[in-house]
Amino acid sequence: CYRCLVPDDVTPTSGRCTDLGVMGPVVGSIGNLQALMAMQWLLQLNNFQSHQVMRFDGFTMQWQKWRLLNDPDCSVCSASQSDHQTTNLASPINEDVL
Repeated sequence: CYRCLVPDDVTPTSGRCTDLGVMGPVVGSIGNLQALMAMQWLLQLNNFQSHQVMRFDGFTMQWQKWRLLNDPDCSVCSASQSDHQTTNLASPINEDVL
């Protein structure tokens, strides 16, 4: 889960993305990819795999994918699905409302 990847107690060592090796054009490209994936999910056009992290290396133009396992000590991902309140975000579109 995201909490396992980025714990609450992590503090950035620098305020600038470039100091950490993050390039501006890559951030924009990944944002566009996330928007496309969200639209596919909302329109139910794609079958996403849960517990997966994708990493893009802008220098080599290579993608990496990792499957994540639940951490039994994590307060978020160790809990069962019934412990979390879920909301169905997809709803029918009313064409009369803009």
